[in-house]
Amino acid sequence: NYTLLVRGFVLSIGALIGDCLGAFIKRRLGLPPGSPAPLLDQLSFLMIAMALAYVLHMYTLDIYQTIFLIVLTLVLHITTNVIAYLLKLKSVPW
Repeated sequence: NYTLLVRGFVLSIGALIGDCLGAFIKRRLGLPPGSPAPLLDQLSFLMIAMALAYVLHMYTLDIYQTIFLIVLTLVLHITTNVIAYLLKLKSVPW
């Protein structure tokens, strides 16, 4: 379906922009690369992707689904980073 392809593209571009924006903010705050910035590291990509989809009228989630997605993203982001650290795939747990 063409609509799903476009939505996927918009969400992907939004996620990339959000990640770059998070890195930009960290540099402006004087944080070195690789340093933790709680919530900014975990949510910037998601929030910008959802905002872009909303502005382009492609966002169809209600408030409860949005909150669930935010909480799920936080839990998965933290959990996978800790697991990668414990498996020695990452040098830091963030």
